[in-house]
Amino acid sequence: MKLNVLSNSEIKRCCKNEGLVITIGPYVFRIRSSMQDIHRNLGKLYGQFELAKEDEIVDFNIQIDMPYGFRRFYKPQVDFKLEGYAPFLPLPATQAFPILEWGMNWCIAQHTFDYLSIHAATIEKNGFTAVLPAESGSGKSTLTAIMVSNGWRLLSDEMTLISLRTGAVSPISRPISLKNRSIEVVKAYNSEAIFSNVVSDTNKGTIGHMKSPDSSIESINKTAGISAFIFPKYEARADCNLSPKVKGEALLSAIEQSFNYDILGKIGFKTLTKVIEQANCYDFKYSSTQDAVDTFEALAQSL
Repeated sequence: MKLNVLSNSEIKRCCKNEGLVITIGPYVFRIRSSMQDIHRNLGKLYGQFELAKEDEIVDFNIQIDMPYGFRRFYKPQVDFKLEGYAPFLPLPATQAFPILEWGMNWCIAQHTFDYLSIHAATIEKNGFTAVLPAESGSGKSTLTAIMVSNGWRLLSDEMTLISLRTGAVSPISRPISLKNRSIEVVKAYNSEAIFSNVVSDTNKGTIGHMKSPDSSIESINKTAGISAFIFPKYEARADCNLSPKVKGEALLSAIEQSFNYDILGKIGFKTLTKVIEQANCYDFKYSSTQDAVDTFEALAQSL
């Protein structure tokens, strides 16, 4: 895919008028907003994504704006709307970009039926593709950002989409969501990383989003077969340990992290069972980023 280079003025014009219509993997988003914060951060993190063709069907029509009335002036708030419907309560206007990112996650999680969707990052190097399912607070996104900073391809951070037909992962390669101390850890590790504005005092703490590498955006239409399911867990001062995980346990752990397994039913079970049978499964405990890098590099070189 050839990268776009959208100017901030073009993004602003689109968002305020017909909407910025971009293709993100298998989905087309139309984003409308009059907010400068949205325009700036879209320019930083999405300015190189592919513009949708005029005849493409838009999957998600999103509006991010402050509500009318006194809330535009007193303790300003912002609404996320999909097709005019607001699924969330308004948030402080300073959280405009985080609510856009959370809302995009919600759109995919609530309306995806062609894929098994799992709360997992997916990264790839040298043909080795690792799916990293994990609960919030496990260090998944920090690990993903560190590996991406070491030349790994980013297929996803928050949500992995597994094809019900082929079992391959369809990339979405959206920005990596980092929280609290992880933001400074990643910035110190990769001084060239591009970040959104960092927002504090959200219900998840301090939030910042790291731009997907150009190479990952360029290859967003290239699916990947799954080599391994790795269940990461950061523990302070813990020794680095990659240990084989019983596949039955891996299946149950992946089901716990799935957004739509219950809805898909039998086909979801068949899909997940097949990809786990064909992949290696591990638990991974770490505290040192360098140990984590060394472990994953060894896996990528083992093919």
